[in-house]
Amino acid sequence: MLKKLLPIIIILFLSSSCGFEPKYRGFKGVDFVLKLQKSSGDRELNNAIKSQLSRYDEDKDDYDIIKLDLDSKFEKISISKNSKGEITRYNLRAEISLKITTDKEQRNVFFIEEFKIDKISDTVEENNYIQIVKKDFAQSVVRRLILDLRKNK
Repeated sequence: MLKKLLPIIIILFLSSSCGFEPKYRGFKGVDFVLKLQKSSGDRELNNAIKSQLSRYDEDKDDYDIIKLDLDSKFEKISISKNSKGEITRYNLRAEISLKITTDKEQRNVFFIEEFKIDKISDTVEENNYIQIVKKDFAQSVVRRLILDLRKNK
């Protein structure tokens, strides 16, 4: 009986007591509220960014309110072709411009995200994959924005 319980107890002890926590998990200590005022550009990318920003849109009395204007551009650029002239590889590029307005200042930040993909023969599957890449771009941009805002505060 003890031989069966001992490995389980050891595994539980080691896994729960390691103390690991991701460095930027949840961005604890964020003391501002982000309000998206305007958005223009690629609709899918903008919606993904809005979804990511919604985590920081809770009204709190003692928090600073930061207003954002979003402009995005998404391109699917062919970068290689085979001997028949058919496209075999794409570069997905997103350019996101954010106008940040606070009580103290107004400034612009610009983010560029790129990702290279091989052409997928099934267009539906390729479009689904591109939507996933856009969501990843949005997540990365919002993380970088939060880090920038915390640094410049």
